[in-house]
Amino acid sequence: MSYIKFKKILMYLLNLWALQREKQPFSPHLTIGRVRDSRAKKNLRDAFQQVRTEQGCFEAENITFYKSELMPEGPVYTVLKSVKLG
Repeated sequence: MSYIKFKKILMYLLNLWALQREKQPFSPHLTIGRVRDSRAKKNLRDAFQQVRTEQGCFEAENITFYKSELMPEGPVYTVLKSVKLG
């Protein structure tokens, strides 16, 4: 599935569920983790600068929408909806 097709499906679902669109441009991403300590952030950023990556393709079987609530103990994720693709 292309990025453009994915974005169209996502925007359709957001409108269908009457969810507010964010004002910033859509940027699909995967959150792997969060780092709070500023020294650890710099070390991680420096380490990622050394990694060579190649762009590739993948197939997604579903899209899951999460609500993310940042709490003092860490983020709490709640599944809002999961949609099977194809």
